[in-house]
Amino acid sequence: MKLACTIKLFLALFLTNVVVSIPTRRPQDPKWLGKELSATLTSEEKQVFATRLDSTDITFGEERGAGSAGVVYSLTKFKTEIGPLVAKVYHAPPGDLFAGDFAEVKGLKMVGDFVGSGQVTENVIRNNSKGNNRMYAVIVMRQKKGQMILDTPQYGAVRGRATRGAFMSKLGHAYCWEVAKVAVQTGVYREYVQLQDLDSNLHD
Repeated sequence: MKLACTIKLFLALFLTNVVVSIPTRRPQDPKWLGKELSATLTSEEKQVFATRLDSTDITFGEERGAGSAGVVYSLTKFKTEIGPLVAKVYHAPPGDLFAGDFAEVKGLKMVGDFVGSGQVTENVIRNNSKGNNRMYAVIVMRQKKGQMILDTPQYGAVRGRATRGAFMSKLGHAYCWEVAKVAVQTGVYREYVQLQDLDSNLHD
């Protein structure tokens, strides 16, 4: 009896070790997905933040939101462009950005939302002389029509946590379908999800 138990235990440990030792391989991406945008940047696309913008080029409005990458503002002016426009100001100068940040500009161009980019000082952002002269990378994009979800009458009419959760879940599915449609239409299958345009551009 003891021998049988010992054999069973040995087999169990052996099989466990075999299973654990089998290397796991990352599934191969389909070829149609293409390379990540950050891996396709040209030398010109790596200079999209090189232009210095001053108060004659751009005028910032209200702060619309903040995240780990930067702060989003409404714009009252950007060169000769007609709004409404929003701007994402990174927390860093162009020299400290990652390839994915430059890919953000490329993605915006591909979906037709890009307006301009460059670098600005805090003085320009605050529209006064109390800021510092450090440069911050900035992207200007078009603001889509619509409202923030929490400001819609449909959301306001939902009562109860469970009902509200179901409402947001249904909305999430619709959002995913819309994102998939845009991806197929424009060929932006990678990294655009990092743009956080649901917050910064009031759409996606």
